[in-house]
Amino acid sequence: MSERKRIKAPLRETVTMAAALVVIAAVIIGMTIWSLQATKKSSEQSTDTLSTFYLEELMGQRAQMLEDSLDRNFGYLDHVVSGLDAESLQSQASARSFLSEMEELYDVDKIGLVSESGLVYTAHSTFSDASRYTDLQGLDGPQVIASNVYGAKKQVVLAAPVSDRRLEGESLVACFMQIDMDDVVGSLNRAESGSEGTTFMGLYLRNGDNLTSSSLGDIEAGTNLLSFVESAQLADGQTADAIEQSFRSGGQGLITFDYRGDREYIYYTPMGDAGWMLTVLIRDNTIENLLDQTTESMAQRSILQMVLSALVIVVIFGIVLYLSRKNGAMRVRQHELEIRAENEAALKEAYEEARRARGEAEAANRAKSTFLFNMSHDIRPPMNAILGFSRMMEKELDDPEALAGHLGKVRESGEYLLSLINNVLDMARIESGKMELDEKAIDLVAENSGDMHMFGADVSAKGLTFASSVDITHRFVYADQSKLRQIAVNLIGNAVKYTPEGGKVSVHLAEVPCVQEGCASYEFVVSDTGIGMEKEFQQQIFDLFSRERTSTESKVNGTGLGMSIVKRLVDLMGGTIEIDSAPGEGSTFTVGLTFKIAPEAPLSEQEQVPAEPAAFAGKRVLLAEDNELNAEIAMEILGEYGLEVDHARDGRECVDMLVAAEPGRYDLVLMDIQMPRLNGYDATREIRGLSDGDKASVPIVAMTANAFEEDRQNALAAGMNGHVAKPIDTDELLRSISRFVRG
Repeated sequence: MSERKRIKAPLRETVTMAAALVVIAAVIIGMTIWSLQATKKSSEQSTDTLSTFYLEELMGQRAQMLEDSLDRNFGYLDHVVSGLDAESLQSQASARSFLSEMEELYDVDKIGLVSESGLVYTAHSTFSDASRYTDLQGLDGPQVIASNVYGAKKQVVLAAPVSDRRLEGESLVACFMQIDMDDVVGSLNRAESGSEGTTFMGLYLRNGDNLTSSSLGDIEAGTNLLSFVESAQLADGQTADAIEQSFRSGGQGLITFDYRGDREYIYYTPMGDAGWMLTVLIRDNTIENLLDQTTESMAQRSILQMVLSALVIVVIFGIVLYLSRKNGAMRVRQHELEIRAENEAALKEAYEEARRARGEAEAANRAKSTFLFNMSHDIRPPMNAILGFSRMMEKELDDPEALAGHLGKVRESGEYLLSLINNVLDMARIESGKMELDEKAIDLVAENSGDMHMFGADVSAKGLTFASSVDITHRFVYADQSKLRQIAVNLIGNAVKYTPEGGKVSVHLAEVPCVQEGCASYEFVVSDTGIGMEKEFQQQIFDLFSRERTSTESKVNGTGLGMSIVKRLVDLMGGTIEIDSAPGEGSTFTVGLTFKIAPEAPLSEQEQVPAEPAAFAGKRVLLAEDNELNAEIAMEILGEYGLEVDHARDGRECVDMLVAAEPGRYDLVLMDIQMPRLNGYDATREIRGLSDGDKASVPIVAMTANAFEEDRQNALAAGMNGHVAKPIDTDELLRSISRFVRG
């Protein structure tokens, strides 16, 4: 039974396909017959629509031909201007000869030159009556200057400006070319092959005057087109006033009218900026002929389509009949193979996805483990030093000299921890894409000098030879000062750290050629005679936590983040960094950067730090700080310089104390940002909104652990006057205070 079913299945399928093909053939034949009848019926109603489509297409082609003709003549004119050299302008005779050659070369009526004083030079004469060419002086580019300049002979003047050319002492300002518009429009009419006597091209001004000597069908050349429209028998729905308004305003449209018993159409469209209107007239018999040709062509194609469809059906039926007897078993086999392939592809894709996910997870775990390992290794030594020396100081309170030594080591360890934290935060901001450039005008010479002074003590302590040089032309540029300093400090600091006693460190800043307009390029080169690096390590020096030797091996503290930060900052500035190093021979780092040149104006000088105790005697500060230890440190520092301090433990208490204080009590507010009840930003906004003008305008300086550039910008946006980052740098704090409080 199952075998009989397998035998009958292909037969039933073949019969079904044959029936379907017969139905399809019947549908195709029926639709073809219906299409022929519908085409014949609708053709009688399509004359106006086809007229519009035909005219739009014809006008588009002719408008492009006219534009090309004008562009070609403007190209000739540009070539003439380019050929005005010293030899052709040696004398009037040489100029006439040159202009004559150009007229013959480009087959134009006239080419001439106009001087600044009004002289006109042509191939045949020189004259000063330039009334025809008054618009040629003061051109700002190639233009169509005039039309119909010779009355009966319809011509147009094309002109282009001339600069830095003189002829016998006269400064030339323009070059012009006169072309015959009848030739141009005649070529458009000749281009309409096979339509003689039925299709006519014309070119008119927007007032209806003919630009050529050619008639537009039965409309004589001297007849104003708009005047003709007023007297014409227009089709229903069209008025002479509406057509005139559209024509004069440079619009486009179709004029349908009856003339001497025949229906005619005029399509018009504007031509560029010259104020011209391109027109085409076509007669009704042309449209009817086109419709007849179209209908006949469609009928022929339909018959051909029927024959081809029948042949295709026969061929398809034969192929299907042949294949249906062979593909029964093949279909089952193919289906099984497809299912197997799909399953294998799905398994492979799932395996690859799982492998990728596992690899990413393992990489993330390795990165986390590496980070924690390095941080643990780098944090523990300075923390151990701080805790150890603190215990030693407790036992040596009576030995000032020992206490001073221990305090110095505690400060050094604390500064190292701070640099480690700052480096980690910087890398996190760079990797997250939140770090942006804050470019301001800076003095590169002063900046370079400041970087050098920063390492004076370390250089002296190690007995290093330190050399620096500056060779630049543009010292004032727009750059991010803090990030530029961070690059320099990391590179110079590494050179000093990894160069043994008695070695040499050199820093050179040089300006190099720059191809960018308004910019200058620089090379910052740091070289040392230190321990150097292997080639292999140079390939990974910019990786996170990358160190060729641990701090235990090299005896030099380092986080392995400094060069990673340098590379990312250089990339952020659009620069380059190169390394040349060998073990035992030292290293050279070359940074290439390009900056916009700034005006050579004096930069604002840094405020001087009051050096004397009680420098601000009698001045009072309101300190908003929720951390008691931070408040105690700040109050101690401020007290040393004579400042009286009132302490508010959060933003709300700060605002309330300021409101309750007598006028003029506080000269400055030092504001923490992250505080309970009311943060520093909101507290500042409330103070700035007080009705008491003196209290509302009290200087406010942020003193916060929010130490990034956007934090400083947020503080200023909230209404604060300055920003000092924690841990407190005494000099920086006093500089900020001195801007607003004078002792």
